[in-house]
Amino acid sequence: MMKKSHLRAKIAFLIAAVLSAAIDLATKSIFFDPACVDGGKAAPQNVIIDGFFYIRSAGNEGGVFGILQGSTWTLVILAALALAAVVLMLLRLDGRQKWMHIALGLVLGGAIGNLYDRIFFLKPDGSHAHYVRDFLDFVIFGWDYPIFNAADVFICVGAALIFLSVLFGPYGHGKQTKADVSKAKGAAR
Repeated sequence: MMKKSHLRAKIAFLIAAVLSAAIDLATKSIFFDPACVDGGKAAPQNVIIDGFFYIRSAGNEGGVFGILQGSTWTLVILAALALAAVVLMLLRLDGRQKWMHIALGLVLGGAIGNLYDRIFFLKPDGSHAHYVRDFLDFVIFGWDYPIFNAADVFICVGAALIFLSVLFGPYGHGKQTKADVSKAKGAAR
């Protein structure tokens, strides 16, 4: 039987994964206009905060920052491997690592949202787009940051939480118990 803390952590993972995938796909449906994307090029912008934040539909046929342009199936395979890695990591966690569960849920949900686009999203003519729908465009200190989507945000936040969980302690809260220290010393002998 599963401990309550373990069950709560798994539920937190599922909630994070489902909500992040749902929010990503919903925001893409609301803000992305496939009719405005010509061969993956960015559409005219809608000004939200002039000089800072725009909604602009763009199809990214590559990975993060546009790397591996046109390598759809390579990116699909890499995403599938990342999903498998998330599941393997999840299986190794115990209930005390709640933040790590949430982080993995965010990464999984974001990856599912972008993978959905690459495999299933259709252009207005009914053909497969094979690109990720991006629409968030920021200009920061005069630099036009690459256009991205909610899935990218969830993946980055999840990765940051994983990093912080690893950096600040084995259980994601920055503290080791005396039993953890004793166990580590015993294993080192």
